[in-house]
Amino acid sequence: MFLNFLHAFFYPVTFTNIKNNERLKEILKIYLNYFEGIAIGIKYKIHESKFLYDYIGHLLPTLVKWTKEYIKEKRNEGKDETIYCELEELAEDWERLTEELKKKNYRSINKSEK
Repeated sequence: MFLNFLHAFFYPVTFTNIKNNERLKEILKIYLNYFEGIAIGIKYKIHESKFLYDYIGHLLPTLVKWTKEYIKEKRNEGKDETIYCELEELAEDWERLTEELKKKNYRSINKSEK
């Protein structure tokens, strides 16, 4: 739903579109903070990674790709390289996992589902 929103109103999603749109920046901040919290919860085993991968595994890598320049800007503004680092790490992990599952012809992390 969120990616459809970005695509419909701000396509193509580029750093210039983000940088010049205060409303979009506020929306991104809310979503990135939300997903960073999920990533931290997975890291500390508060959230179930397999369930969340099956539910939003396609979303995180795309969101991080689309907002990479925005994230860099936030890090530079705050002089903090750790901003959204858990989110980026989770997105990279899930992107690798997706590639592995595609090779095995699985739709889900649960191997019993094909």
